[in-house]
Amino acid sequence: MRLAKVHHRRYGSNTPSIIASSMAGKPVQRPVDLVFISTTSIYGQRPNQYDRIVIPGQVWSGEGEVRYAYLGRTLGKGTY
Repeated sequence: MRLAKVHHRRYGSNTPSIIASSMAGKPVQRPVDLVFISTTSIYGQRPNQYDRIVIPGQVWSGEGEVRYAYLGRTLGKGTY
């Protein structure tokens, strides 16, 4: 099944946003278009374990392929 279809089935327009609904005190529905996939590394180093991941176009309803690209570090912090 294509990634976009899987995402839409799970987070479709009939599913209220949990965080936005909690803040508004009523069901809030938002667009569910998948536009970004991100990963983080728990080791604090460049996440090279993801460098080899390739998503073929037939999975995400497009042409060619999607490859993870290292974009750099953030200034954010996290805990284990």
